[in-house]
Amino acid sequence: MTAMTAAVPPLELGVVRIRNLKLPITLTLVTVLLGLLFLLSPVTGQSLFRIGDGVSFSIADISVPSALTVWISWVILVVLTAWSWWDAVGYRRTGLWLPIVYAVLGMFGFLTWAAQDGGVVPVAGTLAGALSLSVPLVYGALAGVIGERGGVVNIAIEGRLAWARSAPCCCRA
Repeated sequence: MTAMTAAVPPLELGVVRIRNLKLPITLTLVTVLLGLLFLLSPVTGQSLFRIGDGVSFSIADISVPSALTVWISWVILVVLTAWSWWDAVGYRRTGLWLPIVYAVLGMFGFLTWAAQDGGVVPVAGTLAGALSLSVPLVYGALAGVIGERGGVVNIAIEGRLAWARSAPCCCRA
């Protein structure tokens, strides 16, 4: 008795395409929330951005019309959100520049909204505060990276963050 085997066609390998929707969904949510904020709490007047701190260096203040600046920045945020959706639907990878530009422009629009009617945004003070508050996070992240590179899985980085929080005070001259 002879057995007949059917010829199996060769297996064709296809390309797996992954659609990543995290960025477009996040940008859509933030854009809608900012649009609701700007719409439900309208802005008037001028916003003043104080670049220099007046002590170490002096740069002229920048005054922008609040309503026009807020809505132009929001329209650009809508365009960037649509761009991220276009990339995601087309299975393209969104460049790193898009969320960076989105974050900077979104913060500029929000700060303009917050400083309406003659309010002042101290840019130098804001940047100095952000830098000083980020030091403990950087120390904690470095502790985690050093532990991982040494082959130790550290699940207690909170203690290192507590050390990092107090390290600038201890190491201060």
